[in-house]
Amino acid sequence: MTDTKITIEFNQKTEHIQNFHIYHELNSKERKQNLLTVRVILFILLFIIFFLSVSNYDNYYSLIGMFKALFLSAFVSLLVLFSNNVSREKLIQKRTVKLLNKPENKNILENIKLEFDANGIHAKTDTMEVYYKWDCIVRTVSNDNYFFLYINSFSAIIIPKNVFSNDLDKQLFIKLLNKNNNGQKSNTRSDCQTGSERN
Repeated sequence: MTDTKITIEFNQKTEHIQNFHIYHELNSKERKQNLLTVRVILFILLFIIFFLSVSNYDNYYSLIGMFKALFLSAFVSLLVLFSNNVSREKLIQKRTVKLLNKPENKNILENIKLEFDANGIHAKTDTMEVYYKWDCIVRTVSNDNYFFLYINSFSAIIIPKNVFSNDLDKQLFIKLLNKNNNGQKSNTRSDCQTGSERN
């Protein structure tokens, strides 16, 4: 395993950056905490509104009204939150495109070559070359289409799963990743990354 070396090369695309930002923003701890608070407040407000609108203050009707209010509150809350997620994704996509269109960010969408071995990750583009020790990776995420290797709390090395030439390379990469990145880390080392930008 110490001799394992995997190389991938691909064009970093707008959709890759968009999908990372969508994942990051919709799954961040801060957003989840805020979303929980919003859900509770929204449900309580809707319950009060629906209960007052369907109840006749008679004991029998109040009981029916309470169940109607509970059902309507839950349904509308889920509908609102689902719509909010969809609109949030579209907003993130538009914002990402706007950022990528800025001249200072043009080097983000470049052909990138990544080499992985037991010591770390070597990343190279036309304008940048950097080497990350495995200690630099503070968190790894794998979903249906991507690997996100976080190098701090808000940015990551984005690796589409379809860029591996074959299944064997992908499995070797996963083994290498698991071996060198056990659990989440707090990256406080200043020497875990070396590199430079080229003009």
